Amino acid sequence: MKASYKDLPAKIVAVGNGNFLYRQNIVEVTNQDDEVSYECDEFVIAGAISREDIVKTVINDLYGHGVEQKLINDYNASVNGILPVEAGNEYLSYLEDRKVIKQTILDDWNEYLNESIS
Repeated sequence: MKASYKDLPAKIVAVGNGNFLYRQNIVEVTNQDDEVSYECDEFVIAGAISREDIVKTVINDLYGHGVEQKLINDYNASVNGILPVEAGNEYLSYLEDRKVIKQTILDDWNEYLNESIS
């Protein structure tokens, strides 16, 4: 979900009801009055938080439940000549996106842990 903030938001924050918010792709936006705000993609992480919980939530929110299995099936069908070769490309793109998402989350998680320690 897209969110907007007047001040620079933290990437990972407890919201007080046992849940956390994870924010990524935070960008500074300046309007016509030269007022600065921040926009980002925001995800609600239910309950206790771990890096794995963030990955699972973000991927499910971006792609939906069950999408990975369909992409795998299409890929396997394309490799075996049941579907055109191009049908497998979507799965390969998904894997590349997932790799980037996981690395971003790992970087943000490590930053969160370091801030929590200090």
